[in-house]
Amino acid sequence: AMCPAGAPAAAATLGSDGGGLLRLQRGASGGDETAAAYATRRALVLAQALQVLAQALRAKVAALLASPSTAKEVCKSWRETGTDVVFLSLISTAGRELAMLEDVAGIVDALQDVNVEISGGFGY
Repeated sequence: AMCPAGAPAAAATLGSDGGGLLRLQRGASGGDETAAAYATRRALVLAQALQVLAQALRAKVAALLASPSTAKEVCKSWRETGTDVVFLSLISTAGRELAMLEDVAGIVDALQDVNVEISGGFGY
């Protein structure tokens, strides 16, 4: 499923002068201020990435509901092996966007082993 979303942490919201998650993570041991900036940025970027993840899963479920004859088999497959969500970033790194690209790279790396469990009352 493809779910368009804005950059995980827009430069206008969090600023780009201190860098994105990757740069802040490398410097997080440099003091309380840098560690706090990293923790704040990571929390905000994570919130948006999880929103994109939830939207992707919702889109996949909606596509299944459009074809009920295959839904049961697909849901069984998801329970057994899971399903992938792919994050695709189409931004340039020519200017202040580098911090946003670092945000995407940092949070996608952090989400590599995330498992989402959907249970209860859905009838699948």
